[in-house]
Amino acid sequence: MFLIDSRAQPDSGQTLTTPASLSVTSDTAVSIRILCTGDIMTHTSVINAAKVKTVKKYNFLPSFELVAPYLQSGDLTIGNLETVLAGDSFGISGYPTFNAPQALANDLKEIGFDLLTTCNNHSFDKGLKGLKNTIHHIDSLGFLYTGTFTDSVPLKRHVMTEIKGCKIGVLAYTYGINGTLTSRTSRYINTIDTIKILNEINTIKSEKADIIIAVMHFGDEYHMTPSGEQKSLVQFLWRNGVQIVIGHHPHVLQPAVFDTAINRFAVFSLGNFYSSQKGNNKDIGGIADITIRKMPGDSLFKITDAHISIFNVVTWTDISKLRYTVLPLDSTVIKSLPSQYPASWYSKMDTLPFFIKHLNSMNGIFFYDTTKTVNPPDSSR
Repeated sequence: MFLIDSRAQPDSGQTLTTPASLSVTSDTAVSIRILCTGDIMTHTSVINAAKVKTVKKYNFLPSFELVAPYLQSGDLTIGNLETVLAGDSFGISGYPTFNAPQALANDLKEIGFDLLTTCNNHSFDKGLKGLKNTIHHIDSLGFLYTGTFTDSVPLKRHVMTEIKGCKIGVLAYTYGINGTLTSRTSRYINTIDTIKILNEINTIKSEKADIIIAVMHFGDEYHMTPSGEQKSLVQFLWRNGVQIVIGHHPHVLQPAVFDTAINRFAVFSLGNFYSSQKGNNKDIGGIADITIRKMPGDSLFKITDAHISIFNVVTWTDISKLRYTVLPLDSTVIKSLPSQYPASWYSKMDTLPFFIKHLNSMNGIFFYDTTKTVNPPDSSR
């Protein structure tokens, strides 16, 4: 577990555009835990490993046995669904055009996910119908979702939820898709455009949100450091009232920053949560574990703790069958593994010092810039 900074500090007095506060104060502290995972991808080997051949169904739950208790501990658990769930008639497939069995969403719900972001470069892998089928299925399971839409003119392009009296607004945007968006299809997905993003942030503020989270599908694949564009977009989001920025797409962990003085947190990429990608750190991902709190007498919720828990997607063989397991790199968990898991997994803890240093490498370097206005280009890629 990597602690970025758990020290709650008072505001520095800087003028920032912040969401509306609650209109009343409370005599008791309110604490909310938000968990955000990396990319959820189903390559062909992952799908095959989940296949139950005797009944021609899929069961992904064994892959998540060790991480499920952690996911279920959050008040709001958010995942990035980087596949469509178009249905069997479209053909179940992995890379390069993903279409996971719809059972995946059922299992994600069971292990604790509450909200799925659905806009990324694979959102149109099975066309507009596949995109809509995905939304219909996750909606039928009771998921909150945002990023793609069944209507070309949705009532709003974000999702709002209220937890313990705290209104949380979530936006999700992608740099683009694998292919070309037309004037018609572009209406069904949120793509990065700072004018549109700012308009949506203002809409969320008008709905009296206490916390705004932006989930951004951006950056360069397999690069462990954020691009200049990523940095500019985070500055833009922070400046306009987004307190929490969660990054996806590079498929490797990138650094995280927590500026306690201004109540802002960002992780540029959480890497992969579930995939078959291996080598060059692609099998290592993180879960952002963020606590927001409103103390007695206060009217604002603040981020009081933010850290990244590190996980390893492990490939192994169990009774001649290939398995994928999301393994927490936590000594307590690994020491108490059930007997069916290899005892050799404890050695995977050896990678922790490197990733802890890497995740912390921008703390104190990347900070809120009060000297200039940052306006990244619209429709950035």
